[in-house]
Amino acid sequence: MQRATTIRRLATLAFLLPWALAGAQSEPERDALVALYRATGGENWREQDNWLTDRHHCAWEGVHCRDVDGQRRVDFLDLRWHGLSGQLPESLAGLSELTELVLSDNRLSGPLPDTPWGLPRLRFLAVHDNHFTGTIPQWLLALGKGTGVDLSGNQFSGYRIGTSESGGQTDPVSLDLSDNRLDHLPPPAWLEGKRVTGLDLSDNRLAGSIDMATLPPDLLELDLSDNALAEITGLDQSGSQSLARLDASGNQFESWPAGLAALDLAHLDLGENRLSGSWPEWLSTMPLDTLDLSGNELSGDLPASVGQLELMAIDIGNNDFTGSIAPAFESLRTPDWSGNWLLAADNAFSGGLPDNLEFSRFNNGYWPNTYGDVIEQFGLRGLDLCWNELEISTAEREAIEDAQVHRGRELGSCIDQARHAIDPGVGGSWFDPERSGEGLTQMMLDNGRVMVYWFTYGNLGWRPDEQLWLVGIVEPDEQSFGPIRLAAPEGGRFSFGFNRSARRDYTGSYTIRQDRVDEDESRFFYEFLRGGICITGGCSYEYDSQRLEHDRLTRLAGTTCETQSPYQQYAGAWYNPERAGEGFVVEVLPDDRIVVYWFTYKPDESGHQAWMVGSGRFPDEDLIVDPPPPWETQAEMTLFQPVGAEFGSQFDPADVRRVEWGDFTIRFTDEDHGRVFWNSELDGYGSGDYAIERLATPKLADCGP
Repeated sequence: MQRATTIRRLATLAFLLPWALAGAQSEPERDALVALYRATGGENWREQDNWLTDRHHCAWEGVHCRDVDGQRRVDFLDLRWHGLSGQLPESLAGLSELTELVLSDNRLSGPLPDTPWGLPRLRFLAVHDNHFTGTIPQWLLALGKGTGVDLSGNQFSGYRIGTSESGGQTDPVSLDLSDNRLDHLPPPAWLEGKRVTGLDLSDNRLAGSIDMATLPPDLLELDLSDNALAEITGLDQSGSQSLARLDASGNQFESWPAGLAALDLAHLDLGENRLSGSWPEWLSTMPLDTLDLSGNELSGDLPASVGQLELMAIDIGNNDFTGSIAPAFESLRTPDWSGNWLLAADNAFSGGLPDNLEFSRFNNGYWPNTYGDVIEQFGLRGLDLCWNELEISTAEREAIEDAQVHRGRELGSCIDQARHAIDPGVGGSWFDPERSGEGLTQMMLDNGRVMVYWFTYGNLGWRPDEQLWLVGIVEPDEQSFGPIRLAAPEGGRFSFGFNRSARRDYTGSYTIRQDRVDEDESRFFYEFLRGGICITGGCSYEYDSQRLEHDRLTRLAGTTCETQSPYQQYAGAWYNPERAGEGFVVEVLPDDRIVVYWFTYKPDESGHQAWMVGSGRFPDEDLIVDPPPPWETQAEMTLFQPVGAEFGSQFDPADVRRVEWGDFTIRFTDEDHGRVFWNSELDGYGSGDYAIERLATPKLADCGP
């Protein structure tokens, strides 16, 4: 009997032992986590489940542990998108078993230390999309998971060479330093011991001339896009000889980079620069797979030598090329598993198309996953001949439309069409009369750029009554603007906006272009692309594209001398800096009416978008109120929230339900400040008010005194 009792006790002890060990805590670790919480505004984090409670710290949100010598120790700390702010404390050193630290997409600031907080086992650190400043410490290069180190989306301004050996690295590594404040290439000493095969310096402060001779010898991919470069030297020296992909789009090149012809590039992107003159013969001898020269000032006929190229994709749109388009078609080969891209819109090509073209080669619904970068850049429908003077026969048009390869589908609305100048008169609301319930509100800003909001409906069927709004700002051409990829921010909450750390983008990518064909008519092109299922080495994509005929719905007052209003100074974009991520577009019309769009989010934790619209009238300016109110003017209106329809080609105006949202007042204390008041009839929105200030000002006509 005693033996049986002993056995039962031992069994009970064996059962309880794992739980007892799980309860054993490392006090230095717990203290380090508490210090991190307090130093980075933990009380304001978006997710803080179990933090600072009596539960074991391994049960706290984002904390992952493993067994070490009979104790649960912190191995992986994942606090991305949590809302951390401020500077990281030195007490992180208490997490001595930590191997992975993910702090991306927060609001952390300040410089990074000279050493990784004394964490001996740290192997991976993610800090992209924060507010870190100063120089990039060399030790970060050794903390890339797999083959990538991502430091993008910060405010780094230089490179800090370590005082001790940072460790050699034989595996290839790709460095993403985009969207920072860097004004020069990484020095060789900073990259010493690293086999760098990819370097992304896009959207930094590179300007003038840079010398490429110091590039790492194993570099295969280099992205210099969206800077202010005017000259590149050293391309013919050893540091550049291994390059296979070069993206220098969105810079200020007026002449071709010297030494470019000496490179064996597979991909070259010089789009959106200032290149002029004719096609250089040496370009036709390069072993390119993809070539993007769009958005320059290149002119003249394409030489026959262009046909010697063996390209998968070519974009020569938005230039001034003339003559036959045949060499562009002849430059294309059809690779295995995919088709071709020929984007030649907005030139002055004339004459007919080559005979016996197989238009189906420009569309394919199933692609090798290795073509993801190409699809991301060139889209899915691979043919765009719009805004040229081409002679396309009825049979050819029918073949193109049957193959569903042309962007925007309808050729008749964009071939051999006259266009109207882009000027302040583009300001106002635009819509397709056959698609009432969605449209654009846009305005040319005082800096000459065009701001566009597209208000429509979502494309995820599992979200009922889903609304979608997208926004972008673009530098227009003479008669068009775009293509421009619009942002569709999510992650906010009604009347609160969002913290930068909470922002995310609606699924998929949305690209638009608008061509103005008359004072009150335009052609609106959109392209939607979302990656689909990838199996057996290939991927299918969800895709939608149309070219819509938009008519003017409203006109901004003051954009001409004949359309003045005493209230036109209140038009523009308005917001509250403490509620970034939501805001208002105010249109003032020539008849003293006002239209307000409120672009915001649902009043719950979903972060999903919402938009409302309403119109009212300013009070009679001759009306005398005694005593006068402490504001200049105000307008009252009922807001409506249209819901029920779907995005793109699935849109049916009969599905739109015009839901009355509630009462709204916008009050202007002066032309740059105001206040909004609301009282909604719908659950969750409630009533309230807050101050607003001007974010953007429309460009109005100069009509003299």
